[in-house]
Amino acid sequence: MKSDFNILASIATNPLHRNIFEEKIKRWADSPFKYILSLSSRQKGKIGEDLLSEFLIQKGCQVEKTIKTDYDRLINGHKCEIKMSTLWKNGRYVFQQIRSTEWDYLLCLGLSPKAAHLWYAKRDIIGYLGGQHTGHRGTDTRWLHIMPDEDPLPVPNLFGGELSKGISSFLKEIGVK
Repeated sequence: MKSDFNILASIATNPLHRNIFEEKIKRWADSPFKYILSLSSRQKGKIGEDLLSEFLIQKGCQVEKTIKTDYDRLINGHKCEIKMSTLWKNGRYVFQQIRSTEWDYLLCLGLSPKAAHLWYAKRDIIGYLGGQHTGHRGTDTRWLHIMPDEDPLPVPNLFGGELSKGISSFLKEIGVK
């Protein structure tokens, strides 16, 4: 009789299950972001905040971490919530756990194997986002789904696209030359 572990292991090594995972890994094989796939959701969120913060510093922004939970960074005096998504199998980015807290701007960093994208919006976007569930502190959390080349974008007052376009537009928005 097989042990429970051996039963689970034989299911895991079934080509039906392995091929799905291995195909995803192949797409990311030469990507500088490949390591991110192995992180937990919380770790992915943290690395997204750190990557975008360092990038903005290199672009001339003043970026400060915050101890508040209402937003992630203070960027040139603006309270910013940062979300990161890797590209899903269906070709979309899905930015999750967006809460209606005290941020001024929502920054969405999308990472795919060979490209990066950045979208941003002001607070009024929250009403256009799909609901997910009630989060901690009883606040609703929202999701934002974006196809990288989508035109027009899925909700009004969302700006950006490919990383250079998105960062240029955001820097202009907050007055950085």
